[in-house]
Amino acid sequence: LEDAVKNLEENVKRITGMRDRLIEAVLRIDGAALTGDPVDRLPGIASFVFNGLTNQAIVNELSKVGICASSGSACSSGSTELSRALDETLAVSKDSAIHDNQSGALRLSLNESNTDEDIDYIIHLMPQVIQTLKTTKMTPFEFVSIESSKQITNPDEE
Repeated sequence: LEDAVKNLEENVKRITGMRDRLIEAVLRIDGAALTGDPVDRLPGIASFVFNGLTNQAIVNELSKVGICASSGSACSSGSTELSRALDETLAVSKDSAIHDNQSGALRLSLNESNTDEDIDYIIHLMPQVIQTLKTTKMTPFEFVSIESSKQITNPDEE
């Protein structure tokens, strides 16, 4: 506990920098939108929605390339429904595409153990994953491996 408190300010600054770099890169992906306040947010949380994709498909495919992610907010972990926190943040109507799982909610959480290389890896692979999902038009029940439709390259192997 003493170490955590002793390094808290330094860790918050480093994690915030990684989060901001990640947000900037993900927002360059067509159809991506940031959820929550763009400035007043927790240091290690980046959350997005992706038009036309489902929560489950995004999280599943990111997992296949070694990226741990969640759909929605932490308070709805394990649920496929839109979380109360995300619902309030987005201020969307009950008939919107987001409520119908037509926009995939994605939460990436960072902490002091993450590195710049981790962020580089996500930044490199995320556009490929999202583009492949859009191309294959997966539904929540179609968890076909991305490898079968397009080879994703690891930046370390290029």
